[in-house]
Amino acid sequence: MKLNGVKVLDLTQFMPGSVLTGMMADHGAEVIKIESPGGDPTRQHEHRDDPDLAAATVGFFARCNRGKYSLSLDLKRFAAKEILYRLVEDADVLVESFRPGVAERLGMDYETLRQRNPRLIYCSLSAFGQTGPLRDTPAHDSVVQAYGGSLPLANDATPVTDCLPTAALAGALNGLVAILMALLSARGNGRGERIDIAMRDCLLPAQPFRSRTDHPEEDQGLAMCSAYRTSDDLWLCLGGRERVFCENLLRPLGRADLIEVATGATSGDQGPVHAFLAEVFSKQSRAYWLPWLETRGISAAPVLDVRDALKHPQTQARQMLLVDSQGREHIGTALKFQEEPGIPNLRVPRLGEDNATILSALGYREQEIAALRRAGVIHSH
Repeated sequence: MKLNGVKVLDLTQFMPGSVLTGMMADHGAEVIKIESPGGDPTRQHEHRDDPDLAAATVGFFARCNRGKYSLSLDLKRFAAKEILYRLVEDADVLVESFRPGVAERLGMDYETLRQRNPRLIYCSLSAFGQTGPLRDTPAHDSVVQAYGGSLPLANDATPVTDCLPTAALAGALNGLVAILMALLSARGNGRGERIDIAMRDCLLPAQPFRSRTDHPEEDQGLAMCSAYRTSDDLWLCLGGRERVFCENLLRPLGRADLIEVATGATSGDQGPVHAFLAEVFSKQSRAYWLPWLETRGISAAPVLDVRDALKHPQTQARQMLLVDSQGREHIGTALKFQEEPGIPNLRVPRLGEDNATILSALGYREQEIAALRRAGVIHSH
């Protein structure tokens, strides 16, 4: 696989870092997840309110951390830091998501670790980065989106918290790109790199040129890129305002007069287009409308929930649903290579499951490992 031989130390919790290093593990990287004695907090969120779902599909922690090795260390202890330092000497990449300043206090910042491995690529993932007035602001995704001007707005301009962790995903993907760039550079110059990824920074380049805060209060957005309820209380979504879509939809429905507004060619309010389409679509079922739209070449889709999306034939065709030895479903890798495809290892490590294996590889004897366990330096469940 593409990342065979790349050794990664994952000192992250929650989503951005786990997603980033999880993608690397799916494509062959050896990823050691270093967890606190209590473990990554997302271990506690594995479908705890839905036993049936837990039996059928894996939860967040498993999706992001499959194929990794788990080493549980109390990094406030000197002996644990010594273990980390020894791991760093042979690592290619380290990813951390501490609050800015914490790594320095723990003695595991870039300047300290590069003394032990000048080739180390050190990536910090945080909400607002290592610099700036927001540096120390505690934040998860919705707060980052709010500060980044990307929190979704309802039709009446009321902010709506988004269930999709846009900032975290953007941070993970930008972090992965930066790490791969640094790995390529290191091949030539033999030097490591310090990478500072702020989730807010990753949102800004994706913003539209026009701020959504200057929309009129009753602006409903683009009529040809909106969702509509059908007569059977299901939803469909239109997905394009190009003239061909507008003409192919509005002419057969007898409202060619709305085409210019629907395309956005005029500055007129799209409310009349919204109102007309909402009324029309409400008169027939979704099963009626989707073939009608398809035969006219109009961009449209049913609005599916996650379970329906996973059952869709496209999911199977793209190998986006994998099944582990316990019969539980995993999401496949979205990176499709022809010559060296990713083959995700679906093993999900228990907390500290690989302590002995990792420490033995570092040269620790069985008695020393037992002593570290008794002293609370390493933990396992």
